[in-house]
Amino acid sequence: MTAVDPRQDEPVEASFGGSGSAVGRSQRLKGYLALTKPRIIELLLVTTVPTMFLAAGGLPDVWTVIATLIGV
Repeated sequence: MTAVDPRQDEPVEASFGGSGSAVGRSQRLKGYLALTKPRIIELLLVTTVPTMFLAAGGLPDVWTVIATLIGV
């Protein structure tokens, strides 16, 4: 597939998949990381633990907390 780079008036080859360069792999890893939405998961975990304390009326079972955090 060819596209025109707006900074240059020459066609640029676009490659999808295959064995890309280190920059291509880095961009792909960043994309996969973005799909996991780490900021949202962080907020979910921060609100889950205090809620477990409130629901248990004290200290919840440690294994339940660990299993919940791993499951999320």
